[in-house]
Amino acid sequence: PNAPSITATMERVEFGPGMRQLLGLKNWWLLASSYSVMTGITAAWQSILSVVLKDVVFDSDAVAGNIGLWGGFAGQAAGVALSLLSDWVGGKKRGILIVLAAVSTVLIVIFAWLCLPDGHAGSASGGGSEASLEESGSGGEASWALYAVSITLNLCQGACFPIFYEMGVEAAFPIAEGLSMGVLTCGMNVFALIFLAIPLVLPMGAWLNWAMVASCAYGLLSVVLFREDYNRTDIDEGRAMAAKASIQAHS
Repeated sequence: PNAPSITATMERVEFGPGMRQLLGLKNWWLLASSYSVMTGITAAWQSILSVVLKDVVFDSDAVAGNIGLWGGFAGQAAGVALSLLSDWVGGKKRGILIVLAAVSTVLIVIFAWLCLPDGHAGSASGGGSEASLEESGSGGEASWALYAVSITLNLCQGACFPIFYEMGVEAAFPIAEGLSMGVLTCGMNVFALIFLAIPLVLPMGAWLNWAMVASCAYGLLSVVLFREDYNRTDIDEGRAMAAKASIQAHS
């Protein structure tokens, strides 16, 4: 059987030398930090969404559960769709990431505003008292606004995953894909752990949402500063074009 591409036959840099090379790739770390901060804090924030919504809607557990369920479906569908279109978009991956990160930032700002006492959701729930929250049910229109914003945010974040992975592999090549993606995933978990550890010393409150705003804004800034590299694809396409030109010259 033939290899699917030229670079698939090339030997990868082993773990030790590869890690040393990876530490020196400043451009790659821009992408890695964008992914780790934005997706890591988002994952941790979603795990305590019921606490975030406790003073905003009645039965925050049910609302957070529904948002997690439908947001998960939306994110997975968007991720699969974008991964299938990865080859088609070609050198436009960075532009797609910028759009997704920008939309995510705007959406989480809207979400944070809705959760404020004088925001739409806070006003609808009567400022967060238990009696008024129960009287207003799940928040009516405010809950639907929270659903729409949260699920769309999940969609954008889910769509980011395959693009981050593809660009990360390209920027780190010929370092082994398992190493570069392992570091990327480890970074995401580290920031998720830090976010979840902060409430042990700092009471939970509105800062949870604004930390999300900061993480998405940082993710956007890092992607904007990232220089798009296609080390692996350039080799495949460059050599393929050279071989084709050689065949045509001798035909």
